Amino acid sequence: MKQNDKKQLTSSQEKKKICAESGVIVAVALLLCYFFGFSYVYNTEYGVEAGVNGWNYIFACFSWTFKSSASIYGDGLAVPFNYYAKYFVRILSIATTVSFVTILVFTVLTVLNIVKFNKKIEIASMIILYVIAFIFLVCIVTALAMNGSDILPIYCSGNPKCSIATLTFIPFSVSLIAAISHTVFIRKSLPTLDD
Repeated sequence: MKQNDKKQLTSSQEKKKICAESGVIVAVALLLCYFFGFSYVYNTEYGVEAGVNGWNYIFACFSWTFKSSASIYGDGLAVPFNYYAKYFVRILSIATTVSFVTILVFTVLTVLNIVKFNKKIEIASMIILYVIAFIFLVCIVTALAMNGSDILPIYCSGNPKCSIATLTFIPFSVSLIAAISHTVFIRKSLPTLDD
């Protein structure tokens, strides 16, 4: 009987460790996604013509311009995004910055959970992952809504081969899958988890 209890305890501790450590992988994956094109002009003939990544949007949230970030993170491109889609750029800048801060909070909770597992922290982490997924959904909708801005008619001269695309569906998918995985882990393990 004691040996069986010991096996269950070891199994429970291993599950806690795996769940907590997987949070670090999720956080790193999400932060790497900020190097992707959060919005870009895609031409079916030439490929990507102009784009803005997540780091550009974070910088734009504090400066409202891409000019200074050009030397650090690619071309930055005040044109066409900041000139022809200012309203969308501001929404994306705020949403991207909020998602970044939320990921940092998730990372801190994950590190605390690795140091000492706590089911309340695990539940908070799960909720934060759903919040992150929702914010990235806002980013997707906002980036795609740029197709209705002045970028295509002015910058692209109405070229039917051009459209505005986004890769924010990748961090959205990562955060949603991680949130669902955390939910499954908590639902299966919550009765046996000890603080």
